[in-house]
Amino acid sequence: MIYLYLLKQIFMTDIQLYEKLSSLPSNLKAEVADFIDFLKLKSEKANMISKKRIAGQAKGLIKIKDNFDAPIAGFEDYS
Repeated sequence: MIYLYLLKQIFMTDIQLYEKLSSLPSNLKAEVADFIDFLKLKSEKANMISKKRIAGQAKGLIKIKDNFDAPIAGFEDYS
């Protein structure tokens, strides 16, 4: 029962927001659209910053050959 009440509240909020937006002139609608884009970008940046790397996640993905430091044939003149 509470879930249905909350669902109605959320749904009504969207309808009310739509009605308010519909009543605005075109120039203000464009401003609201820009503000929504700004809020989305701000939220995405906040999510990117909060994600921290975990050490060791790439372990075993990179292999270095035993002869990695050995001279490469054909490059003797550049040493």
